Amino acid sequence: MFREAFILATLHTSELPDILLAFYSIITRTLIIFSIGKDEVLGIIPSRPAWWQFVSRFVESYYYVLVGAIIILMIF
Repeated sequence: MFREAFILATLHTSELPDILLAFYSIITRTLIIFSIGKDEVLGIIPSRPAWWQFVSRFVESYYYVLVGAIIILMIF
């Protein structure tokens, strides 16, 4: 709402509405990613084939590194 009000109130072109939208987008995506916990991800991964056991151990060990990498990719 603040972004729309700013767009309507300005007479000249400004970058602030675009910056606010980008900031809002990054915050929303980060909150969505952090709302999915490690246990939920591990519950989705099947345990039978050896490949999935490797993936499960990898996610269990490096979950926060993977989440950080996903967030950095979203920002850039």
